[in-house]
Amino acid sequence: MLKNDKYTLGLSVPRLLPATINSGGQEIELYKQHYYMFGAYNFHVNDKLWFKPSVLLRGTQGTPLSTDVNTTFTFREFYSAGIFTRKFQNVRHAGANAFKTM
Repeated sequence: MLKNDKYTLGLSVPRLLPATINSGGQEIELYKQHYYMFGAYNFHVNDKLWFKPSVLLRGTQGTPLSTDVNTTFTFREFYSAGIFTRKFQNVRHAGANAFKTM
């Protein structure tokens, strides 16, 4: 993962090695490998407002690529609100949060 104050980039492949078992001469796949790629960038709009879009790509062999698109606004480093979508047919809101930075 690459990360600093402006951006975050990540790549993950949990269960890196495939797992299969043989039962009665038949090979059974226990799980498929999943691939994840993440990216986000922090835009400093002004002294009180930050804008952070992010994208998560998920893929598994034999299935369509899944994309999550997220946007978060942070006000005065204390309040945060965001929206996200997965299928681009519906948009959900993450609600408003209050958090304290250390």
